[in-house]
Amino acid sequence: MLVGRKIRERRKELKLTLQELAGRTTLSVGFLSQVERNQATPSLSSVINITQALGLSVNDLVRAPAGAGNVTRASEREDFHVAGLDVTYARLSASFEDHRFNAVEVILPAGYEAESLIHDGEEFIYVLEGEISMSLDGVEHHLGPGDTLHFPSSIRHRWHNPTGRQARLIWAGSLDLFATHKTGRLEDMIIKKAS
Repeated sequence: MLVGRKIRERRKELKLTLQELAGRTTLSVGFLSQVERNQATPSLSSVINITQALGLSVNDLVRAPAGAGNVTRASEREDFHVAGLDVTYARLSASFEDHRFNAVEVILPAGYEAESLIHDGEEFIYVLEGEISMSLDGVEHHLGPGDTLHFPSSIRHRWHNPTGRQARLIWAGSLDLFATHKTGRLEDMIIKKAS
């Protein structure tokens, strides 16, 4: 089943309007509508925001490999994708109780442009090859090999690859990319966010 269809089914199950879901994710109504109709594919960060707002596990929408220990071997890493998105991810971080950040290797295809996001936490990007442009509150930062960027995720941000070739980078952040548990009832999540 496509990601958009799963999102729409869960939203309707919770009797949420697109406007209400947009308010809980900081994504636009128009973008969410396109996602539900499978005319746009959300980035992994947006999938996380949507699953949190809908009380789902990330694994309900994306099959990411489990963290198999404290050491990850390059030869044993499995790539994964958000269905319909050409971005490739490889999990770098482990999962253990009370871990505070996650890390992935990301390959952005030529011309890829993500949606604009805002959420809790912080993020760190290290460009390995190629170039990306990162917008922070509308200010563009062009990054090439060896360049890094560290910022609070509460700043509206968006990345894109403005070139004709792929870019490869390391992303690390406090957003729980690999949560395997459901976030609970929607009402509980809203109360927790508000307090």
